[in-house]
Amino acid sequence: MNDQTGIKEVEAQSIVIEVGPKNHELVGLAGLELEARAIPIHQPAERCEVLHEIFEAQVDRRPQSTAVEFGAEQLSYAALECRANRIARHLRGRGVRCGARVAMLLPRSTDTYAALLGILKAGAAYVPIEIEYPANRVAYILGDSGAQALLTTSELAPQHLGFCGEIIRLDAESEAIEAESAARLGWDDAGVGPRDLCYIIYTSGSTGRPKGRDLLGVEN
Repeated sequence: MNDQTGIKEVEAQSIVIEVGPKNHELVGLAGLELEARAIPIHQPAERCEVLHEIFEAQVDRRPQSTAVEFGAEQLSYAALECRANRIARHLRGRGVRCGARVAMLLPRSTDTYAALLGILKAGAAYVPIEIEYPANRVAYILGDSGAQALLTTSELAPQHLGFCGEIIRLDAESEAIEAESAARLGWDDAGVGPRDLCYIIYTSGSTGRPKGRDLLGVEN
């Protein structure tokens, strides 16, 4: 666990795990902790070569089971899948392709987890960034990671207008996202494999600057 990023690596079999209050993320399917309680599951042996496919296998097996909870809000696997698929299609429509890097600057919520899955389903790698970070630190991570897009909110976006990539505001673009098909993207659409980049973690770095670590889809 890193105190700066709150990053915790967990086994790839643990798509969703029980998480606590501040230090965060759910990196087993890989992801940010939502200050939520998520439900442990088991990985089927047959397919799960990349992390979002592990989640999709569970959607197919138990669509109405609770996938994630945040406060009083609960989402089933089916609901989370639909939301993530719409976000993935919206990202593809904004130019995100296989191998792209999409930064996440979002407050914790169930939608944060949907966004993370949507990025992976679009074929991209995600770069989690704390909303508490100062603008210059965020700018450094955006540049150093080579992020092509920033997934954020209307409230947070004005602090980062100097970013030269796509700025996608989940709240402001909610109608466009909801208009997307909820159908799952096929492998030919995303085209990612277990050796493709999955996410980039930034630590404080020995020089005082954040230092990124790339992780592949098969790493845990």
